[in-house]
Amino acid sequence: MTSIALVSLVNRPAEHAECRKSLLRGGEDPRVAGWHVIHPNERGWNAAQGLNAGLDAAAGDWVVLVHQDVRFPPGWIDRFTEQVGALPGTVAVVGAAGTTRAGTFRGHLVDPNGHCFWPPPAADVLTLDECLLAVRGGGTLRFDPLVPGFHCYGAELCLRAAAEGRGIRTIDAPVLHLSTGRLDAAYAAASKYVLEKWGPTYGHFIPTTAAEIVDPARASAWRRFLGRFVRRNSTRTDEGPCASPVCGDLLAALRSAPHP
Repeated sequence: MTSIALVSLVNRPAEHAECRKSLLRGGEDPRVAGWHVIHPNERGWNAAQGLNAGLDAAAGDWVVLVHQDVRFPPGWIDRFTEQVGALPGTVAVVGAAGTTRAGTFRGHLVDPNGHCFWPPPAADVLTLDECLLAVRGGGTLRFDPLVPGFHCYGAELCLRAAAEGRGIRTIDAPVLHLSTGRLDAAYAAASKYVLEKWGPTYGHFIPTTAAEIVDPARASAWRRFLGRFVRRNSTRTDEGPCASPVCGDLLAALRSAPHP
C-alpha cells in the first residue's frame, strides 16, 4: 500500500478545511499518513521554509504539497497512488501539470480557465505547477530557503532535482485549483533569483506553467522565439480520458466555489 502525507501552507483556515474535506469526504483513509498544516506568516517564513518544515515532519511514501485553494475529485487518492506506485525509483517529484524544456505544457487540471488537458498528461517535464507537488518520501530533496516569497519555489526544486539526475513527471490525477496565480512584484523577485541561479544552465530561459523566466539580454533570439511560439500554440483540449466524470465533478465545483 502506497502511503501519502500532505502538507499545506495555510493563511485561510476555512478554505483549507474545504480542501481537506474534498479529499477525505468518506472519512479517514488508512493511506493518508497525516496532513501537516503550516502557518508561514505567523513564523515569518517564506514558502520554501514552510514547506521544508512540512517535509521534515511528514512520513509517507510520497509527500503531497498542496495549496489550500485546491479541491480534489472523488477517487483522487486511488488515481494518485496507483500511478506513483508504478514509477521508477529515479522519479523524485510529480505534479498535476508542468512544462517541458521546450516550453510545452503537459498535465491535467481544472482552474478558472476551465478544463486544462495537455496531452500526454503523464510525461517527463522540467518544471511543475506549484498548486500540487508531490516529493518522494524519505529523501533529502528540499526547497531552497533563499527563494523569496511565495513564487517559483517549485520551479527551483525541480531544476535542482534535474541537475541531480532525478526525474520530474506529471501524472494524470487532476485537481481543481481555484486560482491561476498572480504575476506581481513578488513573482518578479522570485523569478529573478531563480534566473540568476539557474539561467546559465538553461540558456537564460526557463519555462514554467506561470510564465517563461527569461533574461532577454542573454537568452538567444531563437530560444525566445521558440518559447513564445510553443506557449502560444500549446495544445489545450477538453478531450481526454478524464473528461467525464472526474473533470465534470471538478468543473461543477469550480462553478460553485468562490475564487480567492
